[in-house]
Amino acid sequence: MRPVLTTRIVCGFCTQTFVEDQGQPACQSCPLSSGCHYIRCPNCGYENPVAPKWVTRLTRWIVSDEPD
Repeated sequence: MRPVLTTRIVCGFCTQTFVEDQGQPACQSCPLSSGCHYIRCPNCGYENPVAPKWVTRLTRWIVSDEPD
């Protein structure tokens, strides 16, 4: 059984590390909200870009030493 890996994000402004689930969607009222690729830091409110899926998969593969 593979361990569940949570996506950790380091804020580009305040350098706080948080789990992606703790972040807030950047703009609920924005017309691009359904396709928005930013997560707001729960500490300072900075909008951090979400890593592309291929980067997330590569990171998980390197950490777990097992391909998906």
